[in-house]
Amino acid sequence: MHKKISTNKYGKKYEYYICSTYRQKSRKICTIHKIKIDTLEKVILKAIQIHIEKYCEIEKVLEEIKKIEIKNNKNELNKTMIYNKEKQIKKIEEIKLGLYEDWKEKNITKEEYISYKEKYNEDINKLRNNIKKIEKEMQKENQRKENNWIAMFEEKRNISELTRDILEELIEKIDIYENNQITIKFKFNK
Repeated sequence: MHKKISTNKYGKKYEYYICSTYRQKSRKICTIHKIKIDTLEKVILKAIQIHIEKYCEIEKVLEEIKKIEIKNNKNELNKTMIYNKEKQIKKIEEIKLGLYEDWKEKNITKEEYISYKEKYNEDINKLRNNIKKIEKEMQKENQRKENNWIAMFEEKRNISELTRDILEELIEKIDIYENNQITIKFKFNK
């Protein structure tokens, strides 16, 4: 489409788009069809609003389902990892208790006892830090929004004016046919 501005005999300006194929190439290839700019903008704005609303509703449901599945799998894995690390901590603490008995029974020297005890304490601290990291990761995962489209649509949910930025961000292509039929191809519908 090609933008045109016309003025009637009373001085009122009309802005509209006219078929560029018809105008520039051949009247045999296409018909002369045109649409007022304000009509086109209203249609596009309404289409965007409807798509945003419907897409947000559908995507929220799908994302919740995905999140539940992903969270369940990931949470189960993380819980298993935490459980195994806690088991390792208990095992090391049991070894530490046996270490004390070995020292009291003179099976190891005091220096060896202190050295082993420090090493086991370091191992326990590392395991506890790993558990904390996993727990933090689980919290972040629970709070994270995974779909950028939903976040973007939520941000634009109540748009009331069509701007060039919105068009560029959401719309890939607009086709206008005879009888003011319009086809809008959104970027997210690939």
